[in-house]
Amino acid sequence: MDLGLTGKRALVCAASKGLGLAVAEALAQEGATLVVCARDEAAINAVAARLGQTHGVRVAALTADLARPDGAERLARQAEELLGGIDVLVNNVGGPAPSAAAD
Repeated sequence: MDLGLTGKRALVCAASKGLGLAVAEALAQEGATLVVCARDEAAINAVAARLGQTHGVRVAALTADLARPDGAERLARQAEELLGGIDVLVNNVGGPAPSAAAD
């Protein structure tokens, strides 16, 4: 399905696994240019390389901790510099550690 995302510039936060990775994968499949970020540098670099190679799109990786006060601002600035603007923002963060519902 063509969602009209070819050439759109997307920033996907917490994209090294889970929902963030799934969204980044779908955007890459649709032809979007991506900046993906996560706290784990090795993991996000591997994701960026795989997405770029698999889908033939430009994917840049940035390391960011969005729990830090300056993390989101620095990430947005770097992503905008890399992409020349942002058309799609996936404002995602990692969730808490798995636990029982009662906890």
